[in-house]
Amino acid sequence: MLLDALRRNFERVLRNDEQLGLQRYQNLAWGGAYLSEAALLAYERSGDERFLELFVAYFDRLLLRRDAVLHRRDDFRDAIRQGWGSSKAAPNRWINLITHNGRIVYPATRFALLVQQRPALQRFQTKANHYTAISRAVLDEFDPEWQTLHTANGDAWFLRPPSGEPEEIGRAHV
Repeated sequence: MLLDALRRNFERVLRNDEQLGLQRYQNLAWGGAYLSEAALLAYERSGDERFLELFVAYFDRLLLRRDAVLHRRDDFRDAIRQGWGSSKAAPNRWINLITHNGRIVYPATRFALLVQQRPALQRFQTKANHYTAISRAVLDEFDPEWQTLHTANGDAWFLRPPSGEPEEIGRAHV
């Protein structure tokens, strides 16, 4: 039942994203990531590799929704980014957010770690390496936005475009 529910909901997330186009909000970062985490947890608890196969099928399709593939330009940075932009930060502006991109790639990095830790999952190694490389490329683009704040203890934080304010604590920790 869980496998079927995940399959249906992965399809719903992707279909919704295609329909939203440049009005994408946060469905990939939250709904898609929660489903991905559920698939990985289901594998961990059951040992049923169909959950990993389902995750791979979803994540491969999700990779095709990246800005670099769709040729979508980030309006804030005036560049095509490796990750997934949205209109969440500012209406009618396409902007990549660290929190959304971190949420999206987190399950991919968790998948890679599972594959690395379990020799029985060797058949997934190529996918794990690919997901790790893409995750690194996506997140590395945010390095310039990691800034030391002018506080007594010199905290560092990601700045949220377009405001340039520090990312909210609840989102930053995610």
